[in-house]
Amino acid sequence: MNILVVSATKAEIEPLLIHFNLLNQSPFCNESSTLGILETGVGMVATAYSLGKAVANETPDLVINAGISGAIDRTINLGEVVHVFADDFFAFGAEDGESFIPATLLGFREIRKTPVTSRFAVPELRNVTGITVQTVHGSEAGIEKLKRLAPDAQVETMEGAAAQYACTEAGIPFIQIRAISNYVERRNREAWQIQEAVAALNSVLITYISGLIKLPSSN
Repeated sequence: MNILVVSATKAEIEPLLIHFNLLNQSPFCNESSTLGILETGVGMVATAYSLGKAVANETPDLVINAGISGAIDRTINLGEVVHVFADDFFAFGAEDGESFIPATLLGFREIRKTPVTSRFAVPELRNVTGITVQTVHGSEAGIEKLKRLAPDAQVETMEGAAAQYACTEAGIPFIQIRAISNYVERRNREAWQIQEAVAALNSVLITYISGLIKLPSSN
C-alpha cells in the first residue's frame, strides 16, 4: 500500500518525518515508495498544482491531507485533532449587491467535492465540515459573512478543498486530518496553540499510518 501525506508546510508534519526517518528524503517518496511526503506550499493554487502534478506521475492508494487549522465551531477544543469529512471552497461565485450567488447558480459546472473516504475512516476522530479560504478570517464583518454564507462550516483551512478536489477528480481515496491551533476570531497570536496542535496531529498520524503499513521508525 502506498500512502501520500500532503501538507502545506514541512513544519506541520516534522514529527512524522522524524519518526519514519523521512526528514532528508525526497519531497515525494521514500526509497520504498510506501510512504510519500508532499510539501505543497500554502494555499489552494499551490496545493492543486503540486498535488495534481504528483498524482499524474504516480498514483497512491491513499492521500492524507494533514495540517493545522482554525476552528469556527467553539465546541472543538484547541489542540483537538479532527477528520474533515467534507470541505468546500468558500464564497465561490459572484456578489450581487448585498446578495451572494453560488457559482452553480451562475451556470458553471458544480465542483466535485465528495471525497472517497469510507475505506479509510478514522473513527476515533470527530467528523467536521470545513471551508477552504483564500484569506483566513480575522474581522467581525468577515466572520459574520462566513457564518451567513457557510452556516454549517466548523473549521477553515487554506488548502483542504483543493486537495480534496484533486483527489476526487483523479479517483484517489482521500482523507483530511487537521489539528486545531486557533479559533477563527480577530487575530490573537497569544491564544494560538500551534506547537500543541502539531504534536497532537503527528501523534494521530503516526498511529494511523502505522496501522495501515509497516515502516521502520527512529524509535
